Amino acid sequence: MDDNRLKFPLIGTIALTLVGAGALAYAFFGISGDVDSHEPLSFVEKILPGQTAAGQEQTTAEQNTDEEEPEEEVPETELLAQEIRELAAEKASLLEEAPVTLQLSSEVTETVPADTVRAWIAVSEDPVLGLSYVLVDKAQIRSYVDGIAQKYDTVGQTADFTTTGGEELHYTTTNYGWRIDRSATTDSLTSAFENMGALTPEAFADLMESADTAADTAETEGAENTDPENATEAAKETDTPAEPDTEAAAGTPSGSGAASMRILRDRLSAAAVQPAAALATWSSKGSVWGENTIGSSYVEIDLTQQHVWVYRGGEVAVSTDCVTGKAISGNNTPNGIFAIQFKQRDAILRGEDYETPVSYWMPFFQGVGLHDAGWRGSFGGDIYVRSGSHGCVNLPPSAAAQIFEVVYSGEPVIVYGGMNQAQASEYAAAKDAEKAAQEQANAQWSDILEQLKTNYMALGLSEEEAAAQAQADINLQLAEAQAQAAAGAEAAAPSQEPAQ
Repeated sequence: MDDNRLKFPLIGTIALTLVGAGALAYAFFGISGDVDSHEPLSFVEKILPGQTAAGQEQTTAEQNTDEEEPEEEVPETELLAQEIRELAAEKASLLEEAPVTLQLSSEVTETVPADTVRAWIAVSEDPVLGLSYVLVDKAQIRSYVDGIAQKYDTVGQTADFTTTGGEELHYTTTNYGWRIDRSATTDSLTSAFENMGALTPEAFADLMESADTAADTAETEGAENTDPENATEAAKETDTPAEPDTEAAAGTPSGSGAASMRILRDRLSAAAVQPAAALATWSSKGSVWGENTIGSSYVEIDLTQQHVWVYRGGEVAVSTDCVTGKAISGNNTPNGIFAIQFKQRDAILRGEDYETPVSYWMPFFQGVGLHDAGWRGSFGGDIYVRSGSHGCVNLPPSAAAQIFEVVYSGEPVIVYGGMNQAQASEYAAAKDAEKAAQEQANAQWSDILEQLKTNYMALGLSEEEAAAQAQADINLQLAEAQAQAAAGAEAAAPSQEPAQ
């Protein structure tokens, strides 16, 4: 028994020694980078199974307590909003430095000052969606276009013109010349910026609305394409209930809102910033650009001479008498510088008291125009004073056909001369008085002629001889009266001799 008591303590001592050696080996080889640490560990595990595993579990638990909890996933809309804000700021900065030009004609271009462009561009915040977008101020662009119009418009301004007779005229253009279409040109400049990513508030609202509509449509179509029966069977096969949409439950915009934001982001990203070039739109144009907007091709109408000339390249292409508006009734053909509005064959001219078909119609101002008048037997003179038109320029049919062939829409028409209503009334009264005086003089001479004839017949001349002799006497008296009148006029005229 004594030997057995000695044997058990010895075995225990050896076991403890081995365990200690194993621990030292683990400590040594486990921290060494030069020796494989797996062999000692497997050795210890063979001896003390379970203890190393427990140690590992404890170590893993300690490591887990030291790690940070995972962050919550940021909703797509917040990421998009941040991206859009950054893009908008960058885009605005680039647009402010982009050269901007407005093409007025093939030879004339206006460059918008950089300070002006900067005033047009800003980054705007949408209070509902919390988004930024590049704002282009259309009102300020319109103000700039107004200034351009004041600089280049010629309608309503004075134009110089030399008539066929050499008279210098200074007329205000009525509907002829250069006039910019301010609204269309403003739209053109605005579109140039919109093509590069800038938006007006109205365009931003339209973009968001259209994107929402497109996204909603896509969602609806996706729901319609789902087979309800298959969906029911799928629900039966799984014991796990569907998880709720936490993003939607949290009130974060999704679906169409995110789609709208993606569209805005893509627009800001894709639109290239390059020099902006807009084309001006003109509501009316002159024949040439510059101070003399009339040029060398035009229609000239002299109301005093009742004559029309059509010039082509400075040469007369058509020349004809005419009859213009009835002056005594106040239907005068207006003076001024106008433009052929259009040409029409076989038109019917209508007014309060007339309906007249014409073959050639060329209006130039408020229903007043050139046209054929085959019902007239004569043209020119002073016919227009008492028997003129309602305001139009009546032409012989052959001349109207020639003019119709050569004139074009927008061609300048210069009208001058003639009488106003008061002048026409005075002229008509003077003509009436002259006619009455002439009739009275004719009656007096007729009485004298009859008396002379009677006297010569009393002297034995036949009736024919007496009439001839009486007429000869009267002609002689008329010639003497005309000679005396001419002499009086010559005496009253100033001397033409050069001063000494």
